[in-house]
Amino acid sequence: MARLPDILSTDDFPLAELTALRCDGVLVDVGSCYSPIDQPDGRGIRASAAAHGIHERMIAERMTAAWIWGARDDAPTPHQFCTDLAARVTHRIRPWLELREVVLGPLDTVLVGELPVTTPARTLADIARFHPRWTALERSIADRLTGLVDDLGAVRDELERTNLPHKHRALARLGLSQS
Repeated sequence: MARLPDILSTDDFPLAELTALRCDGVLVDVGSCYSPIDQPDGRGIRASAAAHGIHERMIAERMTAAWIWGARDDAPTPHQFCTDLAARVTHRIRPWLELREVVLGPLDTVLVGELPVTTPARTLADIARFHPRWTALERSIADRLTGLVDDLGAVRDELERTNLPHKHRALARLGLSQS
């Protein structure tokens, strides 16, 4: 018996068919894609869903990376991606995608499946720096990401070492201020 692919989208079947399969209990939602019910949820499957339809040089970051790492339960809308400033990626504007150019260090990303994703430490720092609100949801995501970071002191040192926008806000939000 043939097995369904791990990730399905409207590239594979019409939306009506995917929805019917979901209603029948054959598929589950994974972000904006679908996956067979017996496919375990995890980083790889979330990364595959996030990577659907994006340029190969785009990197999952902030809330999309937090979702891939399992620090948030639902896929963000819009998905958040970045490209390294040197990558020069052109991409069609889509309502479900937020894209920015950033400077990345050699240790800021890892591959999850075939998708580059910011590390938990970089994801934590970026969310603390740039997220406009710091509600219980963002604190919960930060706490879950903190559990994935090997050395929180390294996050503090990196934020303090560089001249970054909103670094003091991030240090305070993460409880890493030296004051």
